[in-house]
Amino acid sequence: MKKFLFLLLISSDVLWAQNLRMDLQETLPKILCKKIRSIPTTRELWQHNFFETQLDAAWIRSADAAVPLVADDIGALAREQALTKKHEGYAFGLCSHEEAWILSSPSRGPLSQWTAEGLKFDLKAMQGPCGKVALHYAKVSGGLPKELMKIKSRAEDTLVLHPELLEPGTIGLTCYPADAGKGPELWSLVPIHNAQTEAIPFFASHHRGGTEGLIQWIQDIRKAQGLPRLKTEIPLLRNFARQLVADPSIRHPHAKLMAQKRLLAKKKINILGENRVKATTNEQMAWLLWYSPTHRQLLLHKSASALGFDVARLPHEKLLVLVLAKI
Repeated sequence: MKKFLFLLLISSDVLWAQNLRMDLQETLPKILCKKIRSIPTTRELWQHNFFETQLDAAWIRSADAAVPLVADDIGALAREQALTKKHEGYAFGLCSHEEAWILSSPSRGPLSQWTAEGLKFDLKAMQGPCGKVALHYAKVSGGLPKELMKIKSRAEDTLVLHPELLEPGTIGLTCYPADAGKGPELWSLVPIHNAQTEAIPFFASHHRGGTEGLIQWIQDIRKAQGLPRLKTEIPLLRNFARQLVADPSIRHPHAKLMAQKRLLAKKKINILGENRVKATTNEQMAWLLWYSPTHRQLLLHKSASALGFDVARLPHEKLLVLVLAKI
């Protein structure tokens, strides 16, 4: 117990903005304790009116069933995780006397809510980590996404979107970190107009099998949009994707991407961007790639002609990294 108290004191000095997220404390137990050690999908979170995407969860199990877990100890571990990941929000809970969960979030508070005015975003919760924030929109029916706006995070405390003129789709709230070494991160994904997002265009049974099945879906979805097929046997791109997947976080390693982009440019390979998604199945990965506006935007890049990819198996899910390039 002394060890945990010490960690709390240190984290308080280093990252004063760490907050216990009471909204997560109230919402997540019914999700995380329902299926122990199972990562909830974005669609499952939507059912509880929860739209954040950058959540890191872990489970704690007592080494001795006769010694129950203590809430204060679990809370200390949750805050330690937030400190390690440089997150400003955290939450924790006990599912039983021997099983608990911890979670951290880059946001220090709730990001969005539906109000009488429209869809309201709390930019104040993003100030600090984010230099700029942007809203992107993707129609359920397909096509290229659109950037609705991009502003400095300190320009406004709140932002209200009036979606009356938009067709059913999804709105992505993206953080562009103040740290130039980090790339953009999707912090929230919100369905609008009761968007029906169960279907994944052109996803069939043969796309479910292995990484190659998912890559074939990407080729099929690009073909349907009239875009060229991607070359997938470029050793330099495959090696780069392998380097990127070694980092299991969901954050884009912007500095590494820029360094590799300069290096590969000398070999006539123009890196266009990187997509990374975490899920347990190909279907879930395809869903994230299609319904996240910024992921779809890169997936359907008109100039892309080559693709590097790799997959890492994590304790509860898989991490897919895609690197698109023009050669």
